[in-house]
Amino acid sequence: MPGNCGFTTKKDTSKVAELVIGKMKKGIMPPTITRKELQKLKVIS
Repeated sequence: MPGNCGFTTKKDTSKVAELVIGKMKKGIMPPTITRKELQKLKVIS
């Protein structure tokens, strides 16, 4: 997503961090997060 804004809660940050770590462990580099993944985590609407 374009722009640079933080997460609303620490819980949201943790959800995304876990997803990024999981992708890195699977060798997915860069561990890009999509809008759809953020919506699935309920971090954005």
